[in-house]
Amino acid sequence: MTSSRALLGIGLGLIRKMAQERQAECCFALIMASQPYDDSNEHFARVVYGICALRQQRFTVLTPLHERRLSGLPPAEPILI
Repeated sequence: MTSSRALLGIGLGLIRKMAQERQAECCFALIMASQPYDDSNEHFARVVYGICALRQQRFTVLTPLHERRLSGLPPAEPILI
């Protein structure tokens, strides 16, 4: 079995070979999918996305819908109580 941090390392190697305009979003998606840390993965993913996008001068705020698409999580329905 491969650990989530090992998967993160493999994924980062693949991302480095991608076109630069896709790297920021792919880093976000990779962190959300591999969950390398016990908690705060979402914050970490946003920070890494922001740094990558700012370096490329392509920063835009990810909407909640875009974040869900990148993370592969299905949209959550509100719960009415």
